Amino acid sequence: MMMIAMMVEKMEMALLIVVTVVVVGMVVMIVLVMMMMMISGLMVMNVMVVVMMGDIMVMNVMVMVLLIVVIVVVVGMVVMTVGMMVMNVMVMMVFVMIVVIVVTVV
Repeated sequence: MMMIAMMVEKMEMALLIVVTVVVVGMVVMIVLVMMMMMISGLMVMNVMVVVMMGDIMVMNVMVMVLLIVVIVVVVGMVVMTVGMMVMNVMVMMVFVMIVVIVVTVV
């Protein structure tokens, strides 16, 4: 019986950790999405300015900005994909833990 109690305690700890990780992951993903939206908005603004100004200097700066934006977006996408995968694994683990706890208790 003591063993089962210990197991459940360990499980509770693990569950807490998993939940915190998942929550943090969600927040990070939301922030990333917000960032991407802001960046795309800025890109549109920049394009408008370039069209209005028609300056060569501005064009050069634009190209640089676009490159940076593309890199950032790609990295963000990769991070998000990995995050989603990790979250799926976490959810699976939580389900497994719940099943294990139920089985041990029963």
